[in-house]
Amino acid sequence: MACGPSSTTSQTQIGPDSTKDTIPPALSITQPADGSVTDKPATTVVGTTESTAKLTVNGQSVTVGGDGSFSNAVTLVSGKNTISTSAIDVAGNKTDKVVYITYNPPPPPVVQQAPPAQTQEITVYVTKTGECYHSSGCQYLRQSCIPISLSAAKQSYRP
Repeated sequence: MACGPSSTTSQTQIGPDSTKDTIPPALSITQPADGSVTDKPATTVVGTTESTAKLTVNGQSVTVGGDGSFSNAVTLVSGKNTISTSAIDVAGNKTDKVVYITYNPPPPPVVQQAPPAQTQEITVYVTKTGECYHSSGCQYLRQSCIPISLSAAKQSYRP
């Protein structure tokens, strides 16, 4: 009479009435895909193993469901990340799986800066006849000129 794990594991006869499990547990990682790239700072490791296996993801114990499924959130660092999983069955057989995922943080948002507002008041000088204007640097007009604003000068100026 054989005793031991279910028929999904291999058994080795070691005596007339006993068997020993020598096959490591199945371990499948379905998410994230090996070699994938993300712009999210965390990912969820999803997979399956034997329902009675002890499972770790990056050294942390993870609960395995009755159907052998598991899910565990992992925080990522910028660049290439290694996610190591290990499953150990009740007989002590071990399976390790490693997947790599690269985290590329999104670039910071571009902030559009408005051009600085013109806060300096500009005075334009117009001759008394109004036919032309000169900047304040014209020494001959300073004595006989009428100061007006830039917008008013633009409206009345005709080259």
